[in-house]
Amino acid sequence: MDPKKFTTTAQVDQRFVWLDKEIEIAGRKAADMLDPKHEKHANRVRNLRHEKSVLEKRRMFLQTPELAFK
Repeated sequence: MDPKKFTTTAQVDQRFVWLDKEIEIAGRKAADMLDPKHEKHANRVRNLRHEKSVLEKRRMFLQTPELAFK
């Protein structure tokens, strides 16, 4: 995932919606200890949360007022 491909805060916000949905789905699957792939789903949750944190930084960067004057 390349955060630089998101050039507007609207794009980042749209990705946040998708990430939240995917985190919820994978979280439910990771909580099911009877599922043999629960560890795989736990890793997916961790990866999606990392992507969200990277995108939060990108969103803050896109909102910096210095960019408006350059």
